[in-house]
Amino acid sequence: MQIKCKHKINHQRPIHPFRPKPQAKLFDEEMAVLHTTLHRKFAGGALVKEVLVKARHVEGPGNLNLAAHHPGASEEVLGATTVGYIDSMASEPKSGSGRAMWDLISGMNYICIACHSILLQKTVDFWQAMGMKHMDPSSEKDSTAFRQLVMVRTMGKVICELKDLQEALPKSKLPLFVWVPSRFAQEDQDLHQNYVFMPDEGAARDIS
Repeated sequence: MQIKCKHKINHQRPIHPFRPKPQAKLFDEEMAVLHTTLHRKFAGGALVKEVLVKARHVEGPGNLNLAAHHPGASEEVLGATTVGYIDSMASEPKSGSGRAMWDLISGMNYICIACHSILLQKTVDFWQAMGMKHMDPSSEKDSTAFRQLVMVRTMGKVICELKDLQEALPKSKLPLFVWVPSRFAQEDQDLHQNYVFMPDEGAARDIS
């Protein structure tokens, strides 16, 4: 199995990015294009878009007492975090390319992965097998769960709301599936330089 990935990242863009027309997606500099081959034959492909989502950075030591978090109770810096949005993905049945592409996507530098899944049972089963969860932004339970997952992911340093994720993604009536990795890598500790949190212009100097 071979996977080729053309991936360009541009961090200098607004929080609500321009959403290109379908024919322009392959030329979007924020879109990763995956192409898999098996025995020199096409086996699958995917388009993964990097999206900035509104977020807040909590000043001082990370707060892992998730139940005790109250918006506005601690000093926060406004900014954004990065999410990988699977715009489309398809693979040949029983080729293993779907799992191979997921392994690559889940290792990319995103705070979480999201997609709008088609209502086909085997497709939903695949996303759930990969660890993705159906989350409804109108559900208080799902909104709280997402906020807590992101806080755990960032050791209590970044707060991101499910409704803000929904607003940043393309409009869709299909169900939203989200995966937030539980691992915490050493490089994730530097909130100043990487994908975990980017303060709004003028706010970077305020982060201690």
